[in-house]
Amino acid sequence: MDLSLRPGAQRRAAGDACTASRMRSHTTPLVAAVRSPDTGADRGAGLPVIPAAVAIPVLDLVSGELTPATILAAYSAAVVLCCEPRADRPARIVTILAREASGVPNGVRTALTAADRPFRHLTEGDAAFVGGGGIQLTGMRLRAVRTVRTAVPHITPSPRAVRRIGDVANGAARGVGDEPVGALRAALATGDAAGLRAAVRALVGLGAGSTPGGDDVLAGTMAGLLAARRAVLAHQIAAALLPDLAARTPVVSADLLRLAAQGNVCTEAGAVILAAADRGCRSAGLGVLPNAKPSSDLGSDIDRALARLLAIGHTSGADMATGLAIGLGVPDQPQPRQPRRSRVRMAGAATW
Repeated sequence: MDLSLRPGAQRRAAGDACTASRMRSHTTPLVAAVRSPDTGADRGAGLPVIPAAVAIPVLDLVSGELTPATILAAYSAAVVLCCEPRADRPARIVTILAREASGVPNGVRTALTAADRPFRHLTEGDAAFVGGGGIQLTGMRLRAVRTVRTAVPHITPSPRAVRRIGDVANGAARGVGDEPVGALRAALATGDAAGLRAAVRALVGLGAGSTPGGDDVLAGTMAGLLAARRAVLAHQIAAALLPDLAARTPVVSADLLRLAAQGNVCTEAGAVILAAADRGCRSAGLGVLPNAKPSSDLGSDIDRALARLLAIGHTSGADMATGLAIGLGVPDQPQPRQPRRSRVRMAGAATW
């Protein structure tokens, strides 16, 4: 996923901060400085402290022991850090975000503005440290002051909204072709477990960039399924993609797919899900959707949320919207008819 929003969406994102009012933040007391494990001295103690909001999926890294990291990429609105794999876990990604950046579920959000070029002095390969309640980079120190929930909200999808998501996604440029996407949709619609596994395996790593289009489709599909309470299907997708994920797709995309399999979603996609709800919805972690709009306002709500999602990267937003439409729109499978219990009369027994 390209972490920056296209220019037309940056002004909307700056004022909205990725729907922070719905994907709510919570104040969390965390350690203020990052300490050196060798000397005990505070690293970067003389630098100004930048407050940051930490996505809950990476809170264990930011609040845990000090961990060396490497900058994988530095953009105008984001810096991507990689904490190397260990015996007990794969490589982990932490993304430092300016106001305009996409709200990825491994993000650490700041109030920095991309126009000020806050990351211009950072380059690929630079060392960093994550842990102790903050992040230390060359010339920059972040302190975690609150957390951001990224759990997929649970809704009852509006069929009209799901159709709208699909129509908009189909009209946008996408990073993956129709055939593999169609195979995924068909396998989910028919309950074909073997076909679903094959379709998922065909999509993992399919496409170009740090997050290939096929991965974005799968992340969106899992989010849509979980939102619609189709967890069994989402878990089947996760089981097909997770075992050899690191060997099949870039490290950044692998991390986002793991988080998607755990039930996390970027805030722009989360806003589309909330806008697709038939009424006010309840979600574990998000509570009741505030200010639920009448159905007549559905079009404007869903279109605004989709515009923010489609503004992510070149095709990442459209690919994720494609997956959302698939996951939210999976039809219920017909249940097998239960055999009727016939009444029989037996001597000395009840009548059944």
